[in-house]
Amino acid sequence: MRCASLPSAAIRRGLPATDNLQRHAVYLWLDDCRPAPDGWVGVTTVVDAKLSLETGRVDRASLDHDLGACETCMDGMDVNQWLEAHNFRTMPHCKHVGTGYDLCVWMADTGHWPTEMPTVHSANRVGRKRMKAIIAKYFPRQR
Repeated sequence: MRCASLPSAAIRRGLPATDNLQRHAVYLWLDDCRPAPDGWVGVTTVVDAKLSLETGRVDRASLDHDLGACETCMDGMDVNQWLEAHNFRTMPHCKHVGTGYDLCVWMADTGHWPTEMPTVHSANRVGRKRMKAIIAKYFPRQR
């Protein structure tokens, strides 16, 4: 069973209107299962995280690696069936949903970073290490 997702419009509800003259700090939480902490805008997909970062108003970001897989790529399996079919070596993910690592590569490629260095809260040890390596190498030091 996949965790409930927030609708794509959630990011727009969480961000202040662009015509507002006062800048508001936005804290972005990317995770498909864990709820966003108080004061953070929660998104569940790489697409919504990109939309948020493209506004230029994200001050902090905390990222998960494993974001699930679409129904097509799950091929009718639930999470437990997926894990068994993959010998419990990987969590469900697909190119349609993406991963936190995909977002980190996109931030490095496009320069759409939060103001502060992103943190990684993923339990996936390998994914977390890869994400942190991209962030450490490409996050702009002078902001």
